[in-house]
Amino acid sequence: MRTERDFPNPYDGRAYAPVPGSGQPYYSAPYGGAAYPVPPAQRSNRTMVRFIVFLVIISVALIVLQTVVFRLKTVYVIGNDSISAEHIASLSGLTRGDNIFSISEDSVRESLKEDHWIILNRLYKQYPGEVYLFVDEREIVATLRYLGIQYTLDIDGMVLEEYSAMDYRGEVPTVYGFNVSNATVGEFLSVHEKAQLTAYSAIVSELTIQRYEDQIKSINVSDTDALSLLTKSEITVQLGSSDYMRAKIGAMRTDIAYLRQLGETSGVLDVTTPEDGKFRRE
Repeated sequence: MRTERDFPNPYDGRAYAPVPGSGQPYYSAPYGGAAYPVPPAQRSNRTMVRFIVFLVIISVALIVLQTVVFRLKTVYVIGNDSISAEHIASLSGLTRGDNIFSISEDSVRESLKEDHWIILNRLYKQYPGEVYLFVDEREIVATLRYLGIQYTLDIDGMVLEEYSAMDYRGEVPTVYGFNVSNATVGEFLSVHEKAQLTAYSAIVSELTIQRYEDQIKSINVSDTDALSLLTKSEITVQLGSSDYMRAKIGAMRTDIAYLRQLGETSGVLDVTTPEDGKFRRE
């Protein structure tokens, strides 16, 4: 069979160069610079490998940061007064080198309960290696006599100390009328009527805020609807319930100051309705 030079025989493995100017392609080799697309499966495998390498790098970086960088270096104590920062930091259970991410405010608060004078308000982390403990110290605001023992209390009713000889020398009000079921140092006072403890807290909180606790001799919470105080000037103050205690204590301060100007040294002042205080001599 005759084969023209200009047209390669498809059955012949040889290839012939095209006739110049004929516009025919050269069938033996690809054009220069020709690119073949990568199969989709191959591209997917490369992407997966890159993703796995990225995850490994990130994991290693996180491990390094947690084991080397994010370690506890310093504990700061803010708000303490008479209790040393070293004592509080030691009780907190925090140690140098702790993983800062594993430090829990609840666990630190639980550790500090070993000293019932300390209250942890909040814990703040300053990355990479500092922890701030914001604390308060409980203060004695009242005394209680129960079964021949004198106890000191804080605002919340925490039993702070006991004096079997009844010889506490601080000048704070004495609380009467509690229906006590148990009093143990380091624990909250246990009473049969929770409303009594709520009323007590409301009264001593306002006395402390308004800086009038040093003028009060005793507090009576036996009837939570007829609460009363006795001032050091022997004036009995009727408060009624524990509602609007801020207004009632404020009215008491104003009215007693006026009564002193009048020379009144004893009697009953009723501030159950704060804006309409009434006084009667006895």
